[in-house]
Amino acid sequence: MKKGYLLTAALVLVLMVFQVPEAKAATEWNKKEDAIEVETGPYIFHGYTSVDDKFCWIYWIEINPYKADQATELTIPSELMGRTVTRIGYDIPDDRKVSCYNNLFGIKVEMLGEEDKGSDGYLPKLENLTKIEIPDTVEQIEATCFAGVKYLKSIELPPNVKNIKIETFYGCENLEKIVLPKSLESINVETFEKCSKLNDIQISSESENFEVKYGILIEKKTNRAIMTSQAAETVTIPKGVKVLGRRFLAYGIVKKVVIPASVKKMEMMALDGKYIQNISIAKSNKYYGWDGQCMYHKKKRTLLMTKVTKKGYLRISKKVKYIKDMPRVLGPEVKALVIPASVKKISASMLVINQEEMPKVYFLGKKPPKILDPKESYAFSPILYEVYVRKKALSAYKNKYDKTCDIWLANSWHTFKPKELKKYTK
Repeated sequence: MKKGYLLTAALVLVLMVFQVPEAKAATEWNKKEDAIEVETGPYIFHGYTSVDDKFCWIYWIEINPYKADQATELTIPSELMGRTVTRIGYDIPDDRKVSCYNNLFGIKVEMLGEEDKGSDGYLPKLENLTKIEIPDTVEQIEATCFAGVKYLKSIELPPNVKNIKIETFYGCENLEKIVLPKSLESINVETFEKCSKLNDIQISSESENFEVKYGILIEKKTNRAIMTSQAAETVTIPKGVKVLGRRFLAYGIVKKVVIPASVKKMEMMALDGKYIQNISIAKSNKYYGWDGQCMYHKKKRTLLMTKVTKKGYLRISKKVKYIKDMPRVLGPEVKALVIPASVKKISASMLVINQEEMPKVYFLGKKPPKILDPKESYAFSPILYEVYVRKKALSAYKNKYDKTCDIWLANSWHTFKPKELKKYTK
């Protein structure tokens, strides 16, 4: 019996020895040797061959400038010179020391975080390209691959593509429909940046990892909302969604969001939408809620979002205890900020108010709240110009902040009476 097990193990080992080199070869490319170059109509396809000479990676599709008017539809071939096409997109250097990427057509695309971010991959010779077909043989699509193809309206990705990378469709301003691959395992949140007309996201019901409900792409295992239709003005998050992913609403024109009771976590900048005006949360939600002008975390008692009145008045809720990060502010610029005695700790970054007119800041507590990481804000000295406290608390505030924060907190100190705040609420 033991001999049988040993024989089986030996056979498996032999098979692995012969199979591994072929699998590895498919991921290694002959970049230093002459690349494949095939011209078809207005397109010139440039590709690398794999080490085993079976596969092709199309890293550049050149458009013949004399035939640019014919470049209305693009069908990427499933093979070039007998090699199966499995990969498409810009050839990123191994050390990744590049200031920008190119799209599939060799046009510059500035990446997120770059200082000189002004190019989305568009050039006039792409203005006629409205349709792209990708063969099912393709398994890997590189970052910024189709960035800047402004007049592309819809596209279906091959079923075996597992990962969709950063800015794949950046600046595809007229893209309305995307059919995602059933084998999808991950998608970058910046994939569809500046695709303001995208209103139809689809994925096969056979997908094990994702589903689409109410136009929202949801990760099944974690019940995490990844992204939503960018053309929608109102987003109703389906019941059962537990997590709102990072920058969930960052790239759309969403004005109103409805959050169900099931949501128990919001990742960084999940609600950071440029056009958001209204957010409603189910009263039965155990984790998040509104009180007055503030959206807060019920258990952590942290401030998440604020809504300023038309006159610029903002009063932090008494249910807020910690202001750790700069909250998302809905409405006009703040003219008067009121911080209640319930607030015990404030992040220094929260006090860096980035607007033309500096607001008057009122502290209602007798004891000054602790300022977190004040040293990081020295460069902004002084952060606040007019700080108001109760007369009996003035010395306590000045002694604490002047000693621990140097002069960065206030340009001038003032005292006030509570009734004076009524002028902002009338």
